[in-house]
Amino acid sequence: MQRAFVHQATSPAGLSCGLLSTLYFLAVLAAIFGIPERSGGGINHESLGFIRPWVSYRRDDCQLRFEFDIDDRIRMVTVLERDWEPGN
Repeated sequence: MQRAFVHQATSPAGLSCGLLSTLYFLAVLAAIFGIPERSGGGINHESLGFIRPWVSYRRDDCQLRFEFDIDDRIRMVTVLERDWEPGN
């Protein structure tokens, strides 16, 4: 059975993540994980509405997906099994 873990990001008390832009987060993520395997979002879809910007990384042990809020903060981090694919 394949599982996914989703964590809704919140700011620790006294930390204003809104001061940090998505570009800053992307630079930090690139320094840690390298170039994202995939990215997308930041568009208004005709049927789905606004799709938040996101990037994903495939590591040896798992997949990581970072979704950004409209306020340029990390909104959600999703951790998936290494070989998980939609529809499996």
